Amino acid sequence: MAKPMQEKFDKYWAEYSTILAIAVVLDPRYKLKIVEYAFIRLYGEDEKDKSVHVRDTLYELFKEYMNHYSSINLSASTILSEGSSATCYKEYGFMKDYDAYESQVFYTNERKSQLDLYLEEPYVERQTELNVIAYWKSCEKRFPELSLMARDILKIPISTVAFEAAFSGGRRLLNQYHSSLAPKMVEALICTRDWLFGSEDKAEKDDVNIDLEVDISNFESISLQSD
Repeated sequence: MAKPMQEKFDKYWAEYSTILAIAVVLDPRYKLKIVEYAFIRLYGEDEKDKSVHVRDTLYELFKEYMNHYSSINLSASTILSEGSSATCYKEYGFMKDYDAYESQVFYTNERKSQLDLYLEEPYVERQTELNVIAYWKSCEKRFPELSLMARDILKIPISTVAFEAAFSGGRRLLNQYHSSLAPKMVEALICTRDWLFGSEDKAEKDDVNIDLEVDISNFESISLQSD
């Protein structure tokens, strides 16, 4: 059994996931260091290229968020300025000139981005029980665009498989019911299962037994009657 399990693991995890690596970087207990260390353990000499790829992808993604939300903020500020008084318009012109001057003064300096500041901050203690999404929610004032990027990445669902299937010695075969399921039927089964079970704890307490084939047959008969 161990050999087929190892073959499946190698099949699906031979190539590392860049987005999962970025998700780890966005955990303030680990950041880039643990990704670099993991790549050293897994890939040895090839670690450097993979770490650079993750870092470059992270910065490119953050750049896209900055460009997107900066354009939104610029549009909002333009709308507000158009509704201001003539005096405010003159002040806006003054401030616009000041912004141009400021950009020239700091052009040659290395201005640190939100991502730079986050990566340079001290690590959160690794033993700390931390809700990472709640952490980024609390940082939205300091890192507005970066917190939005973290929210979008960390909410990506990671597919899982039931441990019974993972450790099963038999093959996963599709019977006549599974192979003929329409999309609406699959959605109905998923929704009704979630409704019946509610949560894993509730499922264990209630010990609800569901015959999947019977349920599918019932749904198919209902569907045929409605047609």
